[in-house]
Amino acid sequence: MACPEMLWDLPEVQLARGGLRFFPMPSLDVGSMTWIHTEADDISGAQKPCFKIPCPEPQEVRCDAVGICLEAGILTQRHFPELVAHYQRLAMVAHEIRIRQELFNQAVAQSTSVTIAATFGAFSALFAAVALQAADMTERRRHLRHRRRPSAACHIGHRERRRPQVPRSDRQPGRRGRLLPEGLGLRDLGL
Repeated sequence: MACPEMLWDLPEVQLARGGLRFFPMPSLDVGSMTWIHTEADDISGAQKPCFKIPCPEPQEVRCDAVGICLEAGILTQRHFPELVAHYQRLAMVAHEIRIRQELFNQAVAQSTSVTIAATFGAFSALFAAVALQAADMTERRRHLRHRRRPSAACHIGHRERRRPQVPRSDRQPGRRGRLLPEGLGLRDLGL
């Protein structure tokens, strides 16, 4: 089955209905939440300001549908089922790509443009590109490690390593499989 790779991805939430209501994360207002009270303020009896925690209004996000539609004639379905199955697989890949494109476009529309001052000439851009590649490689390896499952194909040509068989007279009694130091037998131990 074809599968899209290297798509833009974010955490997802499953919704039972057509939208999501949530409370926005409060911002940190350092100037309003903190105060400085000097000795002179204390002597004069000045009031210390107190920050009142606001009650935020919930925000609501409504869902959009991204769909696919395929049609095939009766004769095509009957005589070319592999062609229909192929287009069904391609349609699922196209659907996934379209969803990621829409999410990315929405994120770009809501983002804030930032301009970074040029520093260290081309080194900054080169370092950023190498750091991005390293992060990407690390993420791919992590996903591959978690997806990989041992299969019979992996064991073809694999030879088992076996310990050399040692005569029973050189083994310690009561301890199966443990070997005595080389050159030392049971007779030397008085057993």
